[in-house]
Amino acid sequence: MSAWATYAVPFLTGFSVSGLQTVASGVPYGAAGSVNAAAFVTNPGYDTAQGGGGVTYYFSGRDAFRTATTARTDVAANYAFTLNGVGRKTELFVQAQVLNVLNQFQLCGCGDTVFKNGGGVDLTTIDQSVLTRSNSATLLAFNPFTTTPVQGANWALGPNFGKALSRMAYTSPRTLRISFGVRF
Repeated sequence: MSAWATYAVPFLTGFSVSGLQTVASGVPYGAAGSVNAAAFVTNPGYDTAQGGGGVTYYFSGRDAFRTATTARTDVAANYAFTLNGVGRKTELFVQAQVLNVLNQFQLCGCGDTVFKNGGGVDLTTIDQSVLTRSNSATLLAFNPFTTTPVQGANWALGPNFGKALSRMAYTSPRTLRISFGVRF
């Protein structure tokens, strides 16, 4: 959800201030890992059996986990000055923006560079590793077609599951952007 407001200052022609409040619910993700399903399927005679050694298997609901709810407040001040006598409407402008004024930080998979400003979600910035027999010799294999896997015996969440892999996993920090130029 986003709400914004703009106020044109009446006694300063061309000057306005604006604010944007954004609140977003967390993004769901699940615990999925690789299992060897080919070992439990009889090959009817294909040269290359289907399935290979690793098939993605969801050990939880696809939305069992969620990133944090995010809240961000942005403000901007704009000033535009019209140049008279240039022929067409030409104006000089300057704009200052402060993104994430309150410097809120949430684990959301939504951080980014100052050029992209965040706002999009990239869950690859949050660890979602799941251990199975395919990547941990201490876990037991199971038949994904007939057996319900047991956490701790057949699968386990990785040691850093749900934690940030980089700073991009968090809300972008307070950022100041200034732009100026000529419009015609």
